[in-house]
Amino acid sequence: MCSPRSARRRPTTPLSGDFYTADLEGFDEAVLRTLLSEQAAGSTPADLDAVAASRIIVWGGAQAIAHHIRVDDGSGDAVFARELARIWWYGAYRRPAGAQ
Repeated sequence: MCSPRSARRRPTTPLSGDFYTADLEGFDEAVLRTLLSEQAAGSTPADLDAVAASRIIVWGGAQAIAHHIRVDDGSGDAVFARELARIWWYGAYRRPAGAQ
């Protein structure tokens, strides 16, 4: 379980958040390629907008990661990473076709 806000926080520097947001454009491109590949294979719905989805996955994830670094002492990293991955994977990659 992720540590509550009142838990001891890990020390951060002004640049620690930048570390996790560096080169997100490249990550965005990699996610876009994966989404398009999954669509071509028929495992991700054709009606998913791959460009918009890749931006949401990468940039939304980056914000969540930066916040987690600020509020968690590191003990919740594995749980956080697992939940983030599951939310993004099932939300974008395995949603039902025609979901409104």
